[in-house]
Amino acid sequence: MLKQKEEETNQQSSTPLMHFSCARSRLNHGLTTVARAVSKNSIDIQTMPLLGCIRLEVKDGFLILSVTDLNISVTSRIELTESKEDIQEGVVAVPARMFADLISKMRDGQVTVSVAQDYMLYLTHSRGTAQLKCLDAEEYFPIPHAEDGELPVLLPVIPLKEMVREISIAAAKDDAFPALTCLFIHVENNKVVFAATDRFRTAHRLLPLPTDSKVTYDLLVPHRSLGEFSSILPNDGMVMMSVTPNKGQVIFHTQWITFSSRLLEGAFPNYAAAIPKKEDRQTRVVVKTEEFKEIVQLTAPYANAGDSGVICLSIKGSQGMEPGSLTVASEPAELGSGQNSVTAAVEGGDQEEPINFNCKLLLDALNVVSTPEVSFEIGVMKVKNGEGESISAPAGVLKPVGQNTCTHSFMSLSSSH
Repeated sequence: MLKQKEEETNQQSSTPLMHFSCARSRLNHGLTTVARAVSKNSIDIQTMPLLGCIRLEVKDGFLILSVTDLNISVTSRIELTESKEDIQEGVVAVPARMFADLISKMRDGQVTVSVAQDYMLYLTHSRGTAQLKCLDAEEYFPIPHAEDGELPVLLPVIPLKEMVREISIAAAKDDAFPALTCLFIHVENNKVVFAATDRFRTAHRLLPLPTDSKVTYDLLVPHRSLGEFSSILPNDGMVMMSVTPNKGQVIFHTQWITFSSRLLEGAFPNYAAAIPKKEDRQTRVVVKTEEFKEIVQLTAPYANAGDSGVICLSIKGSQGMEPGSLTVASEPAELGSGQNSVTAAVEGGDQEEPINFNCKLLLDALNVVSTPEVSFEIGVMKVKNGEGESISAPAGVLKPVGQNTCTHSFMSLSSSH
């Protein structure tokens, strides 16, 4: 036992591979940020142990934490406040889950990390010490850096997070058609458009850029990747978006975080064709968002009891002193019926003949609307029937009122079938 302690003391007293001290709270925040990119596939980790590790690097007064699962990668930078004499630059790969778990359970205060020449990590904190065997990071997987990107575009964080939240609901959740699991990003000069479709609904939003980018390109980014990125972004500021020279990855960069995701190849459907043109929209209704959501939720139990999830929308304009109304109904014969209405401002002709829509898709869209009021427009669009002939079919367009936010469109259930 005494001999073992002497060996540990000798290891720590020799020149370490890496050494730094940091506030526990800052280190824990950095680990939480990059942990989203740690591989969750135990088989991959068994065959490639570095996939289960965080790359720790001390360089130029910063602690740099990096992780990749080969689809996405995250890098977090923490500024070290120690003097240069108390820092030993170096790089190792530390087991991600064990290291993050240890740091998360420690009380706030200063922690010191020192890695010996045999890759044993010694962690000193207010309650004691811990040891953790590390790996050589020389063979760690390549991770894109901010400076690796080209065609940069500056995006404001707040609307970017809103767009990811609003648009992602329309992306396909299965991998049968990989392009449909992505968000389509179109950059053109002073604007960027985010769009998604699963062929039954479409969501898109245009965002004017704060600076003229003078570039034009399209990207297909998996919606799950953008969801992970959005969750680690701060609540304000700016983020720089760029692409690698081979167009294989997109890179997002802030002052302290760099996130990259692989891009999918392939063609994205013409989502604009699934949105009725303005001249083809006959009826527009404006209602309070929460009231619209309420009547859909009240009708949902009937719709969900059947196999189709159908709800029927009808619109009636004002007559004399009687205000206009929006009605949502569903009538599975074996269970009875449900019908709920709210007052509404109606423009255009009545839509008294009910139109069928999918209840869940409509609720998904209403749940990401942040404005007090929302408009719902009924229009027609061209679709192909079973014989490949072009026919007109009803469709709905949902838009928040008063803000430049997301537009959702829905095929009527009969046309989607």
